[in-house]
Parts: sequence; structure tokens; C-alpha cells
Amino acid sequence: MSSFQKLSKQTRLLSFLNNRFILFLTGCALGAACFLWVYGVRILDPVYDAWLFNTDMDLKQHYIGWCHYRMSDWHFPVGLIDTLSYPTSVSVIFTDSIPLLALFFKLFGGVLPIHFQYFGLFGFVSFMLMGGISSLVVMSLLRGGACRDEETPSVTPGVIALISSPVYILSTTVLQRMFYHTALGAQWIILLALYIWFNRHGYSRRRILVSYGLMGLLCVGIHTYYVPMVGSILLAAGIENCVAQTRREKQAGCEEGVSRGKYLWPRLFWEAVNLFAFCFTGLLTLYVFGAFYGESGGVDEGFGSFVINLNTFINPLYGSVILKPMKLYYAWQYEGYAYLGLGVLILAAFGMVYMVKSLKKAGIKKYLKEHIRFSAALAVILADTLLALIPIVTFGGVKLFGIPLPGIVRNAMGIFRSNGRFIWVPMYLITTGALCYAYRQLSEMFGQREKGGKIIIKAMVFLVLLQVLDATPVIKTKQNYFTKEQYNTSIWTKVSFPASDLKYREMVFLYNENDIMMDTAFFAYLNGRSINNYYYARDIDAAVNANILQWKEELKAGKIRDDVIYICRKRDYDEEYAPLASAGKMHWYELDKDHMAGVR
Repeated sequence: MSSFQKLSKQTRLLSFLNNRFILFLTGCALGAACFLWVYGVRILDPVYDAWLFNTDMDLKQHYIGWCHYRMSDWHFPVGLIDTLSYPTSVSVIFTDSIPLLALFFKLFGGVLPIHFQYFGLFGFVSFMLMGGISSLVVMSLLRGGACRDEETPSVTPGVIALISSPVYILSTTVLQRMFYHTALGAQWIILLALYIWFNRHGYSRRRILVSYGLMGLLCVGIHTYYVPMVGSILLAAGIENCVAQTRREKQAGCEEGVSRGKYLWPRLFWEAVNLFAFCFTGLLTLYVFGAFYGESGGVDEGFGSFVINLNTFINPLYGSVILKPMKLYYAWQYEGYAYLGLGVLILAAFGMVYMVKSLKKAGIKKYLKEHIRFSAALAVILADTLLALIPIVTFGGVKLFGIPLPGIVRNAMGIFRSNGRFIWVPMYLITTGALCYAYRQLSEMFGQREKGGKIIIKAMVFLVLLQVLDATPVIKTKQNYFTKEQYNTSIWTKVSFPASDLKYREMVFLYNENDIMMDTAFFAYLNGRSINNYYYARDIDAAVNANILQWKEELKAGKIRDDVIYICRKRDYDEEYAPLASAGKMHWYELDKDHMAGVR
């Protein structure tokens, strides 16, 4: 009798978790509970937006980008914002405002309250999907990938999958990114790609094509950095499918002497079609949202500044109950943060024991040949780690060596200059592999005992709880901020212009610096005005500087518009604009000790 058949009656009551739909819903419920534990309910209120202003600058960028997008006129491409860097229009993609949601809610912009945010709801749904999809991913592997209910009578795969879900829900990278780079907290997209990979041999050709196409839309519609991550997973899935299916057909009794290419090339063709669907929908979504429009471009400087440190998997950069943070070579390496967590590290040690024994028993070459999915996953881990690592290899505070890259390669990689983020795919593959191999090792150790199933479940629960406990320093920091009511104050509230505010249509920066830009942009939104400069994920400095120069030349020539609020630094006012005030041509007001605002 197998260990599965020896599970207690109490454990057998959980057999409903072997149903994929129920397991998904249960995982979603667990994700919702985890979100409420970490962030509370306050930020789910769509009209409560003050919490978006007192934390990281990027979060303000995302929200204010959405605000101006909803205020902008409709254009084609549909993602253009025309009030943030007027007269230049820029895509909402470059404010990281989650384009799909921004577009959806813009449709109702006329009836929504002026203070309206969807970021809290997005985080809540993302946590739910992390729980639901991660449960399905783990169960798919434990049951051989097909995930069909009739394959295994045991309840253990579903139970273990649900027990494992907090590892993903409270992933260190999700906790780092959520409500910092909010869209990048939606790492359930990576898990969804893994789920498609692990289950796609049960899909029809049409379903696979549609799945790949929808993934392209989803990646760009949430954040473009998911495109190469998901692309590497889908490519590996296609390669594995080609090799595995061709091998099955040949083993099924195909004619002797027939070239392997007879079976391989048609599959390669269809895999190319699938990847084309992914790329095409991604590019089409970029075009529709205006990523290629006007002055903005996909390439930016700084490639190589945001790479991983080789200690990333064991470095609890943001806190741990046991391990101490390790040094980085330079601060920007936080972009390649991928700490596995104490529980997963222990699970990985258990899993490594099982994997080494399997490799030793079969031989490395034979094992890799027979276990195609393992080989494909290993290739993805190595490839994405290399992409996240180049061009500078460091461990802790020490530079080991550099990898010289041709200029053309550096320019191409500039599209995704924060390449350290690519380490998330290896992190999730290692985490999933650790869970599955550790489960098999524990089954080997305790599965033959009378209460082996209970022991395995208790061991997995303990290690997952250890993982969550290890993250409590980070969780407490989140709780301390998000569960308390926040208030937003503005330097503009104390300014009262002599004439009616209704006549002022534009707010014009006479310098290019991100200091009071966010505060001014939100004040402009609340009053229905445009501004001429903003902070984007890709700079448009050439257009902004040309616009600023034009405004400065007009002021020097005595041309002062009466529907514009001019903004300058105090030091520039003393040098350039004070004569306009003394001549009675402009009224200037002090915003703070460093900035002035002037009107005619």
C-alpha cells in the first residue's frame, strides 16, 4: 500500500483540493487574507488616495500619470497623455500606470470622482491570483503536469499545493515591488506562464495559440518588463514540447529509417507561430497605447547599473528574522533582489538531496536527456540569470570581473536596462523546484510510515511558516504605513492668486528638475490644467528642454501670457525674473524657500 493510501480520514476530507477550480478559489482566498494582513482594508477604498503620496516617488508617478491620462482628450494611439508635458504627448505606458486598467477606467472618467485610485484593488487582485495560480502550478508538477483529477487518487498534491501558496503570495520580490513599482508586483503573470508551460500538452493547437496571444497583451498591458520574462518561459515550453512530442511519436512505432525532421519540423513551425502570436499581440498593444509615438522611445541609458549581485538568492536585503543583510557592490543592485527566504532555502537543501541522488542513479547525461522539462527549466535559469548578471559580475562588495559588450548589444539591452529583474524567473523556477523535490524527498523519508502523509504535511507547514516568519520584518514595515490613515499636503494650498484660478490653463516649469514636479502635477490635475514637464520611465529631455528654452526666450522678450502660472527656482528668480516683478509686469509668490510661482 502506498503512502498516499495510508493518509488518515481527516486528511482525505481535503480531497476536494484536487479539483483545480476549487484549489484555485481556495488559493485566491488565502491570497486575499494575506493581502488584508499586510496592507489592511483602507487602501481598497478607491477615493482614498493620500496613501499614494507619502511613500516612494514612483508610486506618485503611477497615480498622477493615471490622473492626467483620464483628464486628457481621446487620441489615437489611445494611450496618449497630452497634459503632463504639454505640448508633447507621451504614452501612459511610460508612467507605469498599468495601461489596461488606466484605459478601462478612463472610459468611465466622466462619472468617477476626481479622487479615484485603482492601485489598492490591483494589489488585492494580484495577491489573490498569486495564491490561486501558484497552487495550480505546484499541483501540476506534483501530478506530472497534466493536472487531471483521475490521474492520482491521493489528496496530497492539492493539500501540498495550497500549503505552498504563501511562499508565492508573500514572495520577497512581491513585497518589495507592490506599491513601489505596483505593476511589477503582479508576478502572477510569471506563474501563469509557468502554468501554461506545465499543462500545455493537454491543450488544443488553437488554445495554445490564443493563450500565447493573450499573454502578449497581458504583459504589455500591465508592464513591458514581463515580455522577456514570459517570452523565455514560452520559448522553453515550445522547445520542450517539440522534443517530447517528437520522441513520443518515434517511440509509438513510427517507420524505421524515417528522418527525425519529418516529425520535428512541423512542430517547430507551429511553435514559431505561437511565439509570433505572443510577439505580435505584444507589439500591437505597444502601438495601440502609443509606445512608439512622438518623442518617447523604448531605449534608455543606464544598462548595467541595475544588475544582480551573486548573493541575491541568500541576501535578505530588506530584513530577516535570522539572516543579516549582505553587502551590495552598489545601491542600484536592489533591482536584482531575489531573496529566496529561509523556508525555501531549507526546502532547496532537501530538494537538492533528492536531485543529487536521482542524478547519481541515472547519470547526469541520461537524466537530462530523459527529463526534458528539467533540462529546459535549467536552461531558462541559466539564460535568465546571465541576462540579469551582465555586464558586471559581483559578489557582495567585491567586483569579480566585467563582461565587455559591443555597443550594439548594449543599445539593444537598453530597452530593458533594469536587467536585474530578469532574475525573477529563475527565482520562481528554483522555488517551485525546491518545493516539489523537497516533497519527493520527504515522501521518500516518511512515506512508508503509517502516518507518513501527516508527517509530510506537518513538515511542509513548518517550513512554509518559517518562510512567512522570516518575512515579518518587511511585513511589519508595510503594516505600519498602509494600515494607518495618511494625509497629503501640497505647497500650492497656501498660494492665492489675485485673479480667478479659472483663467489659468497651464503651469510652466522654467527649469528641468524633478523636485516639486509631482506636487505640481497633481495640483494641476485637480484644477484642470496642463504642465510642461514630468517624470517618465523614459526621458523626453530634448523636447522638454526645447520647450523651456522657448518659454524663457518669450519672458526675456517681455511676452507674458495671462493664462499661465510660471514656476522657477528661487535662485533663478533672483538672477532672471526679479526685474519683471519690480517693473510690475508679474506677480511672484513664494511656494517654499526654494521655489517661486509667477503670474501676470
